Amino acid sequence: MSEDKYFSKLDLTKGYHQIRVRPLDVHKTAFVTMGQHYEFLRMPFGMVNSGMTMTRAVRRLLERMDNVVDYIDDLLVRTKTWEEHLQVLEELFKRLKAANLVARPTKCELGATQVDFLGHRLGRGTVGLQDCNVEKVKDAPRPTTKKEIRSFLGLVGYYEPFIPNFAAIAAPLSDLTRKGQSNKIVWGEPQEKAHAALKKAVISKPILVLPDVNKEFVLRTDASDIGSLSPKDTPGTPPAAGCGPSSLSPKDTPGTPPAVDCGPSSLSPKDTPGTPPAADCGPSSLSPKDTPGTPPAAGCGPGSLSPKDTPGTPPAADCGPSSLSPKDTPGTPTSGGLRP
Repeated sequence: MSEDKYFSKLDLTKGYHQIRVRPLDVHKTAFVTMGQHYEFLRMPFGMVNSGMTMTRAVRRLLERMDNVVDYIDDLLVRTKTWEEHLQVLEELFKRLKAANLVARPTKCELGATQVDFLGHRLGRGTVGLQDCNVEKVKDAPRPTTKKEIRSFLGLVGYYEPFIPNFAAIAAPLSDLTRKGQSNKIVWGEPQEKAHAALKKAVISKPILVLPDVNKEFVLRTDASDIGSLSPKDTPGTPPAAGCGPSSLSPKDTPGTPPAVDCGPSSLSPKDTPGTPPAADCGPSSLSPKDTPGTPPAAGCGPGSLSPKDTPGTPPAADCGPSSLSPKDTPGTPTSGGLRP
């Protein structure tokens, strides 16, 4: 999409109501109101499979039309050239007519270089924020209850990829919504700063560059399972990747890096300089208390056997850094896996 120059969007009129209900299933939609019995002849909103049925129908309609993006009843046409754009629109209109689907003219926009779609502004190789949603964030009052905090976080959280360190900034607010917290919140300076910072981040209307698959990509990541992939930066070009949040678990504390699984000889957060890491336990490694005449500790590799294992006896359990073999008992040295 980074190279597309022309956009058109269409909104199908009345959404689900354009899909007919099979005659055999009409009675399943029955409801009673004001003493009268009614049944839907067209698919209503609110049924379990309404969204799935609408999405499947639209995707069947757009089969092999790679230049059209769909989200339920919203369609986006994107092309690199004007001639190609006209061809795609013509084919799309033919298919809509054949399927007896109607688009609402007041919500359609054709042949634009920039277009608002699903809360974002697309065009010219970038993606930004839709103005009406920015105004909602700007006018959002200060939350006074847990429900209002969740509502505010949901509003600004929709633009999470645009806000660096979103999880860290929002932490004073999200902490108030945790289970066990009082519904009557205590609003302090950290909450006020977080609220103001999130509103400022959205109101500034940040812009991201749409990734170009023809360019070189750079992977940036910390020692975690979360990484950020973006095209190689060029002078004057904003970063293309969204910002991925990474909230800390309750056990993680500021200033203490979380433990990283680096193999058998990794260090835990408690390791300090000058303290050797846990030993890698091979099949013949000894525990610290092993003495002549005492069988060595079991190997810590998956499926390894302790010296006492004999045919018909289950092997020792897979030993993690602090695990015991099945035959370990009080007073017996533990396996060679040393706890850091």
